[in-house]
Amino acid sequence: MQLLSTSLVLLIYLFGIVASFKAPDVDSAPLPFDLFLPTHQLHRMLGVSAELFYVRNGKVNNYALAFKMPVPPTQEEVVFQWHMKLPQQVVYEISLNASDALREGASVNISLTGALPTSLKAFSVAMKCKTPSADSQSVEVGINISSIGFLQMQFQKSCLTSAVIGGDEKAAENINEDSWMNNGIMGIIYQGVCLAITTSVAFFCTLFTVWMVRRKHDLKLPHQSGQSEGGDTGGETKTVVTVTGCPPTPTTGTLDTARRPSLSQLSLLSPSSHISNPEVQEENLLAISIEPANLSIKETLLEGTFGRIARAQLNGNDVYIKALGDVASENQVTIFKKEGSRFLSLQHINLLVPEAAVLLPPILIYAWPEYGNLKKYLVELRSGGTEVGSTISSRCLSTLEVAILSLQYLSGVLYLHEQGFIHRDLATRNATLSDGPRVTVTDNALSRDLFPGDYHCLGDNENRPVKWLAYESLSHRKFTPLSDIWSYGVVVWEILTLAQQPYAELDPFEVKNVLKSGHRLSQPKNCPDQLYRLLTFCWSQKPEERPSGQQIRQCLLNFLQQLDKFV
Repeated sequence: MQLLSTSLVLLIYLFGIVASFKAPDVDSAPLPFDLFLPTHQLHRMLGVSAELFYVRNGKVNNYALAFKMPVPPTQEEVVFQWHMKLPQQVVYEISLNASDALREGASVNISLTGALPTSLKAFSVAMKCKTPSADSQSVEVGINISSIGFLQMQFQKSCLTSAVIGGDEKAAENINEDSWMNNGIMGIIYQGVCLAITTSVAFFCTLFTVWMVRRKHDLKLPHQSGQSEGGDTGGETKTVVTVTGCPPTPTTGTLDTARRPSLSQLSLLSPSSHISNPEVQEENLLAISIEPANLSIKETLLEGTFGRIARAQLNGNDVYIKALGDVASENQVTIFKKEGSRFLSLQHINLLVPEAAVLLPPILIYAWPEYGNLKKYLVELRSGGTEVGSTISSRCLSTLEVAILSLQYLSGVLYLHEQGFIHRDLATRNATLSDGPRVTVTDNALSRDLFPGDYHCLGDNENRPVKWLAYESLSHRKFTPLSDIWSYGVVVWEILTLAQQPYAELDPFEVKNVLKSGHRLSQPKNCPDQLYRLLTFCWSQKPEERPSGQQIRQCLLNFLQQLDKFV
C-alpha cells in the first residue's frame, strides 16, 4: 500500500508539471500563487524528497487534489507552504472536515479567513487522533481563494495505537516514521518500480499533453435580486454618516445587492432550551490559577473606576490582563469572575479566553493581542493616535479590511452559537485585534467600568448596552442567537465608522421607541450599498426575518468575491 501511495504521488507530480505547460487563457492571466507540501513534509509521509504542488504559479494541479495523501500514525500535523508573489491583497478562507476520531483534534494554526501572504509562509493543520481506530480517518482541508476558486486537499490519517493493536506495546513501538516506509529488499523493489513508472508516465504525458486540460475552480457568484432602499428601511429617508477623512465608496454599478432571505430559506437556531447562557462558576478558575508573584504588570492600557486592562509579563512573555482594584466591592468581584469565566471551556482562533488567573486580587490572564482592544484601536485610527505613547496614524480602513475583520468577528460568534452560548454583549469593545490581522471576540468582564458611556440604566437598576441590543432584548429581555445577529450588525457599523457611538443623538430612553418606529442606524459614507443592506437585514424588527450567521457569512464571502474584481 505504501509503495502504491508513493508511486501515485510521483504520477501526480509529473501530471502537474506537464499540465503547467499549457498556455494561459487569452482573457485571463493566472494568479501568481503557490500552495504546496514542502520536501521535509512529503518525506515524512511518503519518503519522497520532493515538493508536491497543489497550485503552482496560479495553475491548479487537479491530480494532486484528487489524491488522498496518507498520514502515518506518529505524525500529528501536516505543514503547508504558500506564497502570493504580487504585493496585492487576495482573500482566502479555510475550512476543515474530519472523521469522528479526528473531529476534535483537527485544527489550523492560522486565521480561518484573511489575506494571502506576500512572502513564503508556512501553516500547519493538526491531525490528532482523539480515539483509536483501526480504519484510516479522512481529513479534508478546504481553501477558498478569490480569483482561483475552492481547493480541497484530502488526507487519510492512520489512528492506530497500542489499544487497537491489542495492548502489545512492542508492536506499537514499531509504528514509527522509519517503519512507515519498507526497508531492505522492499526498498530495492520500491525504487525499481518507481523508476519504471516514472519512465512510462513521462513518455505517456509527452504524447498526450495536447489533450490535457486543466480544470478551473472559479467560483460563480449567484445573481441576487435586491429590494429598493425604501423597502430596506421602512420608507425612512436615508442619511449618511461621514467618517472623518474617509472618502465615500462607489455604490452603483459594481456590486450585487444582498437578497433579503425568505422565511423558508432561513436556517435559524431556535431559541429553545439548548441555546442557553451557561455560567462557569468561580471554582473553575482554580484549574488555571497561578501565584501573584509569577505575574509582573508593566503597562496600563485601559483604566476604569475599579478595574483596568494592562500589559503584563508571565514567564517572560507578554500577556493581556483584566484586573480588579482594591476598591471593587464583593458584588463587583463576583460579577467579574462570572463574566470572565463564561467561555473558559471553549477554544477557537477567533475567541479570546483566559489562559490563567490570579484569585486574589482577581486577575484574568489572556494571550497577548498586539493591537489590544478593538474599539480602542479603531478610535485611535480615527483620532490619529492622540493618546500619549500611541504610534497609530490617522487613516481609514479599506473596504477589504472591513470585510475581513467582520468575517473574523462573525467566525467567533458562530462558534459560540454552535457551542450553545449567546454572547448578549457583542461590540467592538468586547474584541481584540492581533497581528495578521486577527480579530478575537472576548467576554465582557470590566466593559461596564472601562466603557461607561456604552451602558445605560433605564430605571431598572441594570446597566445594559442599550444602543447595541435588539428590539426584543430591550423590550422583553429576550436573548437568542438572532438577538446576537442584531448586535453583530452594530459591530460592523462600528468597524465602518471607526467606533463612532451608535445613535449618538438619542437619549437612551428614546432608543426603544425609535427602533419600534422602524428607524435604524444610518449608512456610513464609506459603506457600499450591498453591505449596508446586509446590516439592515440584521436589524429586522422580527427576529425570524433576520438572516442566520451562516447566511451573513455567505453574503460577506460573495461581497469579497465581487470586491476582488474591482480592487
